[in-house]
Amino acid sequence: MTLFSLSQAPHHLHRQALRKVLLFGTIIVSAATVISYYQVFNRSKDKTIFALRQYMAERSRQESQTFTTVRARLEFFRKEFMTLYLSDISFSEDDFWRFYFVDKDGATRMKKQFFNEEFDSKIGRQWGMSSFIGNNQSVASRDFQRRLLISYILVSRYSPAWYPDGVLHVSYPENAIVIFYPDEPWRLNTEPDLPMNELETIKATLQSTNPDRHAVWTRLYYDETAGERTITYEIPVDYAGRHLINPSMDVQLKSVMTRLDTDHPEGAYNFIIRKDGYLVIPPSKLGDELKVKG
Repeated sequence: MTLFSLSQAPHHLHRQALRKVLLFGTIIVSAATVISYYQVFNRSKDKTIFALRQYMAERSRQESQTFTTVRARLEFFRKEFMTLYLSDISFSEDDFWRFYFVDKDGATRMKKQFFNEEFDSKIGRQWGMSSFIGNNQSVASRDFQRRLLISYILVSRYSPAWYPDGVLHVSYPENAIVIFYPDEPWRLNTEPDLPMNELETIKATLQSTNPDRHAVWTRLYYDETAGERTITYEIPVDYAGRHLINPSMDVQLKSVMTRLDTDHPEGAYNFIIRKDGYLVIPPSKLGDELKVKG
């Protein structure tokens, strides 16, 4: 028995040594595999993050250009308006009523001839213009008439060149608007008692709602007239404590939203937010419930 056990001992020790070698080898291979995996993972992660940062920087630059251009346009408009408003330019009562009429429901509207092509010896070619003052608002104030006509001059002057960037218009705290929209004279068809200055867009510019007098990007809404997803940028303009006008531009976002929805890295989605974190453009198509809100 003793001789048999001694003769088998080397084989037993060999098996134990082999198992230890195999176990140690497995541990080494596993550790190397894990380390290699994490190295590859980290390299892949760093490469992906770098690519995403490059993508986001380029997309941010590309998509911001639309909004940057609109801000620059309206800041220029504001300066032009104030230059004229503080000048000695004046208009007679007859000048005002050459442009406007009062309809049967008491609303004041711009005559259709200024939507159709019109030539003026002083202003030049004009078209695509319409304007509306609700029947809850008197137009007797000569200052109000003057602001309306100054805005008309500037909107008709700059809108054709700026139209690719958006629909230029001027709104007022007195429930009025002057707009260039050559596709349809919709201000001739607006309900006579429409309280525009009580609705979200113009209301956001009022001194009572916006005491800090900051410019406003509205939320995304559906413009039923244009049939487009739209946001509006507007700048409240005050002078001597009075709210005069809001130069504004409607930006139709069909092309932007199409790019956001289709042009993105696999597994990612795009959206646009304001600086305060308010969602401007969602990462999906606009639902019917948002169309209704618009």
